Amino acid sequence: MELPYILIVEDEHALSLALAAAVKQAGFQADTAPSAAQAREAIQSKRNYDAMILDIGLPDQMAWNFSRLSPRRKDRRPLSSPPMAKSRIR
Repeated sequence: MELPYILIVEDEHALSLALAAAVKQAGFQADTAPSAAQAREAIQSKRNYDAMILDIGLPDQMAWNFSRLSPRRKDRRPLSSPPMAKSRIR
């Protein structure tokens, strides 16, 4: 059985790596993308993702608009808009 895939869209490299490690440790597979443009490319061309962890403040687009503008998955199903929570750690 193939493990579920999660796409992590986060522009801060260290945080992206930490999230990917946590996701993998929890038993999932993970890909990362540092921008909305690269996330759209991954969704369109690489695989069908089961979920996304999405940074709200991406350098090229606000995440609130991402699910509306993201392309459909390869199987033509749109990614659903999951609940989002904003957390600022600084």
